[in-house]
Amino acid sequence: MVKKSIVSAPGKIILSGEHSVVYGKPAILSAVNRRLFVEIEKDNNKKEIISDEGSALAYHALKKTEEFLGEKIDNLKIKIKSEIPTNRGMGSSAALAVAIVGALVRWLGIEWDKDLINRIAYEIEKKQHQNPSGGDNSVSLFGGLIVFQKGKIEKLDFADLPNFVLLDSGRAIESTGDMVSAVRAKSQTIFEKMRKVTLRLIEVLKKEQLGYLKRLISENERLLEELGVVGKKAKNNQKN
Repeated sequence: MVKKSIVSAPGKIILSGEHSVVYGKPAILSAVNRRLFVEIEKDNNKKEIISDEGSALAYHALKKTEEFLGEKIDNLKIKIKSEIPTNRGMGSSAALAVAIVGALVRWLGIEWDKDLINRIAYEIEKKQHQNPSGGDNSVSLFGGLIVFQKGKIEKLDFADLPNFVLLDSGRAIESTGDMVSAVRAKSQTIFEKMRKVTLRLIEVLKKEQLGYLKRLISENERLLEELGVVGKKAKNNQKN
């Protein structure tokens, strides 16, 4: 067991395939340069979690990690600091799950196994999002730009991409889990359209035909609006 364990994990954005990825369609996700940091050190008297964003999910993550690893983890202090905005769809809960599991694995001196960490993080995400795709925790763990579908991860390598600007349209009223439940009854036709847009975007990225990039991302946005999951403020930002 080490004296101190520090692990960080990034937030994410989804370029195409949001929501449809839950139903087995492909999605393109990218890690972003906002991170969540977890620091673990020994505390001889108690088990304590200190977090600016509340500690309920962190305690759940600790319990799930104990169950998976078959370890009783006591006498430690966990400090959590985050640069990732919450309730913005940027994967803050996935980053928390990945960073806590990773930090605990290092704290216990267990071999660093990304597949194991990802499996545990995915189970933790179920508490927050009910039926997560697994994409958020996967891109937070493996980083970069990935295609995710049914648990399979493909890293996308490219020479360069244009800079993206993220506009904050405010905190979401509903949780991601609530949104997933709300769109479940929607026509599968929209998800099939998303699949085609995502596949075309993958092709564009691989061939570096970046002139098509904005149009395809906008088409994915239009389909999300058709699903009814885009707020008025975000729609206005998209038009501007």
